[in-house]
Amino acid sequence: MRKLLYNDAPQIETLAEFFKQGWTLLDCAVDGSTSHQTDHRAIQLHLENADRLRGSYSSRYVLAKRNAALPDTKLSTVIAAFKLEETTDAVALVGYNDGGLLALFADGFPLPGMAQDAIWWTGKFIS
Repeated sequence: MRKLLYNDAPQIETLAEFFKQGWTLLDCAVDGSTSHQTDHRAIQLHLENADRLRGSYSSRYVLAKRNAALPDTKLSTVIAAFKLEETTDAVALVGYNDGGLLALFADGFPLPGMAQDAIWWTGKFIS
């Protein structure tokens, strides 16, 4: 599984533009209890929310998918699918509690922009 940190406005704009073409975006609860379709503007909103987390964890994330059939939107299930490379047509965008958005996806999937590699992120996403 790859992990990249997008933490400035131009990076986020590049990412949002990328997801405008042929992607379905879902705003999901981390626990999988709710999800609803959204648009590319949700990416910027999640970045703004991440900047206010100040050490706590976001309860929501954006799931971008293209032809991906995921059994669940629970973030831990999505991450497990990425680790097993069960899907290469999905990306989870999770607010990082020190600011920025973590992009999580299966190895081999190219994402645009000059994001920072986030190999240090251990996968904790709830307090």
